[in-house]
Amino acid sequence: MVVDEHAETYPLEAADVLRYLPGTDCGRCGAPTCAAFAEQLIGKTCRAADCPELGGPMAEAMDAVLPLMPRILPYDQWMKTVEEPYRPFGDPGRDSPVLVTGNFVDTLTVLDEIFTAANLSLHLLIADTHGYSVDNAVEERWFKAGNVYNAMNAAGMSRLVGHTELLIPGLAERFRSDVQRLTRWRVEVGPVSGFEIPLYLAELA
Repeated sequence: MVVDEHAETYPLEAADVLRYLPGTDCGRCGAPTCAAFAEQLIGKTCRAADCPELGGPMAEAMDAVLPLMPRILPYDQWMKTVEEPYRPFGDPGRDSPVLVTGNFVDTLTVLDEIFTAANLSLHLLIADTHGYSVDNAVEERWFKAGNVYNAMNAAGMSRLVGHTELLIPGLAERFRSDVQRLTRWRVEVGPVSGFEIPLYLAELA
């Protein structure tokens, strides 16, 4: 999506961060409520590690990702693409999660920054969306189950992991059934924002 000639990167808001906080309103972080603490985190006036009730992995994920926002990307009308169907991050193993995205080069640039900062280990499938970002690919119907399936086969995903679970972007939720039916893998719907992925995965761990 294009916003004022910049690509939309879906930065997190306080309400998004609040979902991952303890919700106890204990005040031990220095803020009166968890909601106020979330506002401070978004405003970069504190660190997630200031919350004594927040688990280590979640605090580390927040403190790695929130400083990256906002990420301003000039709109690329040429829609440059990434050619490879697969990219590993960190040191992924057979139990590591498998995520799906599109092949717009700027999408991969932002995800690379996020995953590297958060020190994530995962398998990233790159479906051919004809250079569209995920939101535009969904709108133009270029986010297709067949393209996800082709990326899986090209990457040899069944040999790389010992599970059959895919995580698709939240923006592509309407295609969940199509992807699941064609790939015969269980498909979960992840966050809309790439910035939320480290938090989402930390909560699952």
